[in-house]
Amino acid sequence: MNKPDFPEGIALVIGGSGGMGAEICVELAKAGSDIALTYNGNEARALETVERVKAVGKNATCHQLSIGDEDRVIGLINELAQSQRIHTVVVAAGSDIDQPLIRDLSPANWRKVMDADVAGFFNIVHASLPHMKAAGGGSYVHISSAG
Repeated sequence: MNKPDFPEGIALVIGGSGGMGAEICVELAKAGSDIALTYNGNEARALETVERVKAVGKNATCHQLSIGDEDRVIGLINELAQSQRIHTVVVAAGSDIDQPLIRDLSPANWRKVMDADVAGFFNIVHASLPHMKAAGGGSYVHISSAG
């Protein structure tokens, strides 16, 4: 008997409407997981990803989210965890920034990106970890760049 790749529940893909995030959603669905994906501003692309996931036979939902909005992160994760187990969290979202030489980067721009990306990741883990632990564990994956 084949063991499934994932337990019952969903993979939450933060940034699932982006190019890499959308592909991650589809691959997780092909591996047997239902998907909840988030988008920041491009609902149309998020809905396209939902349809792609459904085309491989899995359920998918999309949700607007800015990871820097702590209250919204907590609310969405609590809402999702009430109806299903979150077994995997993939963070494939980040600031869309230029990548200047560090000498040309302003302290204000540095703080803006760090607050959004690092604090945003903390918001996600802080809100989801209690649910994942209570349900028997899970996995986190963070996709990032050198930028």
